[in-house]
Amino acid sequence: MKKFLVCILFVLFGTQGFADEYTFDPYYDDSFSIKDKKVVVAIYDEARGGCWTNIGEAKRYAEDKLMLKGAKIVNDMTNAQLVLNISVKTFPYLEQLPSNCIGTLELALEKGVRSKGNKWKATMSEHKVQFLYYKPMNDVVLEELQKHLGKYY
Repeated sequence: MKKFLVCILFVLFGTQGFADEYTFDPYYDDSFSIKDKKVVVAIYDEARGGCWTNIGEAKRYAEDKLMLKGAKIVNDMTNAQLVLNISVKTFPYLEQLPSNCIGTLELALEKGVRSKGNKWKATMSEHKVQFLYYKPMNDVVLEELQKHLGKYY
């Protein structure tokens, strides 16, 4: 019981000290728009067990939505001002039940930034979703892309 009490006190006061030391001052740009920006769509497929099978359709869907918002789609990272990363990480859940998958979908609109000789990555928007029991997760990926890209202007 003493150890438990000590752990609770450590968590309460230890995290308070950390919170006092760390402050985050995010930068917001309400005028940011993807209109006329060169955007490349990058796919990171770490799906296993047939959990994501419409990779090409998802990429084309994202590109079409971005173009409707005024972005210029490019095929090469070196020509892009922004990158829309679409990452699906899954693995079969319970091998004896191959129709089930668990995983995550991560969408992130990012920009490379150089400052004082350093390279940084700035995230303009991000969306993460965890999945359980979808197979394939194709429709869910398209639905989440629609939600996320609908916020762009």
